[in-house]
Amino acid sequence: DSLTIGELRDVLNAVKSSLGWNIDILGMDACYMAMGEVAYELRNSVGYMVGAEGLEPAFGWPYHRILKEARSLHKTAQAANPDQDPEAVDRKNPRDLAKLLVRAYVQHYSEYDETAGRSSDLAAMDLEQIEGVRTAFKGLVDRLKGSEGDHNKLLLAHWYAQTYKADQFVDLKDLCDQIAKQFGTGAVADANAGVDKALEQCIVLAGCNGFAVQHSYGLSIYFPWGAVSPDYEELAFPKDDVTGWVKFLRTHLQATQRLPRYGVKQDELPTMGPGSDISQVISARRAILLTQFDEARTRVSEETLEEAGPSVPWRIVALTRTATATGMTIPRLTEALADIEGLGIPPEKAAQLVAMKVTVGRVITALERIGAADVPLEDVPEELSRRVLGRVGPRRSRFSDHSRFSDHSRFSDHSRFSDHSRFSDHSRALWDRESWVKNLPPVVGTAFWPPESDGTA
Repeated sequence: DSLTIGELRDVLNAVKSSLGWNIDILGMDACYMAMGEVAYELRNSVGYMVGAEGLEPAFGWPYHRILKEARSLHKTAQAANPDQDPEAVDRKNPRDLAKLLVRAYVQHYSEYDETAGRSSDLAAMDLEQIEGVRTAFKGLVDRLKGSEGDHNKLLLAHWYAQTYKADQFVDLKDLCDQIAKQFGTGAVADANAGVDKALEQCIVLAGCNGFAVQHSYGLSIYFPWGAVSPDYEELAFPKDDVTGWVKFLRTHLQATQRLPRYGVKQDELPTMGPGSDISQVISARRAILLTQFDEARTRVSEETLEEAGPSVPWRIVALTRTATATGMTIPRLTEALADIEGLGIPPEKAAQLVAMKVTVGRVITALERIGAADVPLEDVPEELSRRVLGRVGPRRSRFSDHSRFSDHSRFSDHSRFSDHSRFSDHSRALWDRESWVKNLPPVVGTAFWPPESDGTA
């Protein structure tokens, strides 16, 4: 199991309540954690957050080196304050320790850049300053909303900008730098400069090495190319009253999506194509899916259960897998997921179902989220089963590359052990570079940001 960002927020809020103060430094030895969305969720319980925008090497943080340098920092601080309580001295300036973590990590992995062409990044940020980033970014989003004809400029800025996780996340400062080049002077440029200034206040130190992440400045945001995850709006950062980013994202993706070559079937769910009212489309999609589910629930009978055999949980799994393979319609699948509490199921079977979390409320929540995404009717059964049963299905598609039936499984493309994964992350090798959509110079080196007055960045 793993924690969602919301669950992590709740855990850290509980830790803060127990301690009576904020956690001084939260080190995230995991991939893709240095995001505005994560930082904003944790702002009320953490002082400084340290994490990577991109993939971390499989070895993780170099703890031996970090602890050695931290001990040296501790001794220096103690020598300068011999009459003070040691713990108070250590907690006096966590900013220095946060910087140390970044430098030790980046310097350690610089050797991997030179010998194996691998890239890495790490950043420390002051979460007291994340509200300033949020305010400035909302200003930029508001200006972008007012430039309706400039979606193609933003598209090009997005393409040039530093990205992570199969190009789903983008470095915010680098995106702003590219927006400045595409938009020139004006209201968007002014708002852009505000984000850049806010980031310089928030980022304590960001470091990177290697060609693949050379334009990393410490904080990324979610910026997908083809579809917005319906789970994204569960986070605080993209909501309308916080930044308005999720609403703008849907508008931007709609404006930059190509027109379909094939006509839309009469019984299809409404789509969020160019020219459609996104809010109305989402409402209509949700209404259709929930109506179909409600109709299916009324058709559940004793005969349906008998046909499926004695094991209700496994019947659900079997029907779900059948739906995936055959494109079973949503009413047929939802018969298997209908109101289980009222079917007179023996207690031991009910316990199994509770453990599987198959409930009407869970199905309805899943259907509402599917309704908020551009999922074709044919793919609803698979997406519903993935969300309700927690089945880890193929990514992106079902049976072929970038189609409904892909081979993106555990050991194939975009998986843990292959290209674009934590074990291969865009090396500097020619055969790796020629397959990547980004056109970055194959350089070797290390960089830090923002510049420091002592000249060490």
